[in-house]
Amino acid sequence: MTVSERNPGEQDRSDKERRATVRLVHYWQSLRRNSGLPAFIDFDPHRNPVPWDNCFLASCMASQPPIFEHVGAGLVALDRQTSGTQSASSPEETPFMRHVARFISVVQRTEEVQHLEEGYRRTDGSTVLYRAVLLPFRGTREGWSYVLGAVTYRIGDRTKAETGTPDKLRAELEAGSRILVTEGG
Repeated sequence: MTVSERNPGEQDRSDKERRATVRLVHYWQSLRRNSGLPAFIDFDPHRNPVPWDNCFLASCMASQPPIFEHVGAGLVALDRQTSGTQSASSPEETPFMRHVARFISVVQRTEEVQHLEEGYRRTDGSTVLYRAVLLPFRGTREGWSYVLGAVTYRIGDRTKAETGTPDKLRAELEAGSRILVTEGG
């Protein structure tokens, strides 16, 4: 039985998320000039098809740690949904953002779009499986760059053993990935 036979609404939602992410990458590509990185100043947030609650924006300077200019409310709430978990003092200190921050230097160094299918275990034992696209931009200030991340996720069963293989993550995400905000975003 396929995912769509089990739960057609989940398949529709997953397809909608994938299309939004593809449209965001196409928009990013349309901003490129002469095969270089697009300038962040040219980015219009209103043309982003992925809800801002599902996005983060990091500014980067050479080998310095990223500075999170924006972390969507849904990404912050992701780790605050764990019962008994203390809230992080700032959005970038949430387990999810600490996990994804390690990929920002890769984007910064390679200046290429990165597609991630990853997962991590939360303090309550459940597993967060997520898909993210990280888009690099050049800044207007010398040496600065930006990374825009768009994320969808699924929280896995805390009793299920997680293998962490890409095929397993892909199957779990296909079975129930979701956008963090309500319909109509």
